[in-house]
Amino acid sequence: MKKATKKNKKLLKVVTAVTALGVVAAVSFSATFAYLTALSERKTNVFTSEGIDIEQTESNWNPKKDHIYQPGSEFDKNPKVTNTAESKANTFVATALSFFVEISQSDYNDASADRTANPKRYRVVDVDDNGKTVRKYYKRIGMSDFTSKYATLENLDSTNWDAAGVAIADSAIYYYCGKAGTGKLEELYPATETNKGKQTTETTELFTGVKFLSEGGAMGSATGPATVGGNSIPDVKIVVTSFAVKAASYADVPAAKTALENLIRGHINEVKLDGEVEV
Repeated sequence: MKKATKKNKKLLKVVTAVTALGVVAAVSFSATFAYLTALSERKTNVFTSEGIDIEQTESNWNPKKDHIYQPGSEFDKNPKVTNTAESKANTFVATALSFFVEISQSDYNDASADRTANPKRYRVVDVDDNGKTVRKYYKRIGMSDFTSKYATLENLDSTNWDAAGVAIADSAIYYYCGKAGTGKLEELYPATETNKGKQTTETTELFTGVKFLSEGGAMGSATGPATVGGNSIPDVKIVVTSFAVKAASYADVPAAKTALENLIRGHINEVKLDGEVEV
């Protein structure tokens, strides 16, 4: 990891949790669904300089469970962020949501122009299937595309989290505003015994679960997800990435949001999916 410079000391912390919600194969979209079992492990990447420490947790997510989905399936997933710094560094927080769906190899090959323009939009992953390595291809899509074709995020907290007006690298961005109110940012205090119960040390849960669309809805319509190798429902991955900057470094909310945006742009494409390979 490169040593922090004066310029990037303001860009203090990134915590990333990558979770594959399900691996599924349906023999025919119009027939009875048959599903394969697989689960991608949870992974955390940390990018930091000094003075800040945050932790992203999902207390209701069970990493040992086989997350196999079918139309109408629901899963608990409740990301939140805690300021775990031992110093007195208060932080501002933003979280990015990235959505990946499996595509066929032919669709991957046909997207050569887009892959050249946006190389990190497309990912290649090798997975183990009973001792055999299987190569899969994924494309990152926007949140509106994901929620209209695949699944919705349950109880998305629009009271304590502000949605940014513009996506970054196809990812939806949410700023934690909490008690500060819409359009502002609430400081997270270090989660020391002195602060607990007196100051805000952690965010609320950004959302509480994922619910896949029901069969016969968008999941089963002509505008629903494309097939992959004859399977009607592709694998999907949801990547949750949290970012924080030191509150005292910025004179106002716009400056802090700009710093968070710069941090996101600088690191969002560094996150790798489980089993990702360079091609």
